[in-house]
Amino acid sequence: MFRIDALKAPFMNEFASCWGLLAGSLLVALPLIMLKVQDTVPLVDDIKFSDETIEEVMPTVAREDEGTK
Repeated sequence: MFRIDALKAPFMNEFASCWGLLAGSLLVALPLIMLKVQDTVPLVDDIKFSDETIEEVMPTVAREDEGTK
């Protein structure tokens, strides 16, 4: 980006190249986002890299307002 500015190119070219790089990087990141981001995570996977156990983090009583939403 600084090279374009040093070459005294029009600002619109620099602006367009910034947006082009952004759009390209989002296209590269899209498969990763779609494959790795999940709505829910199983409890076992959630505590895999922590020091907690399932008994420490598992709820003991179901919430009463769980079915009202």
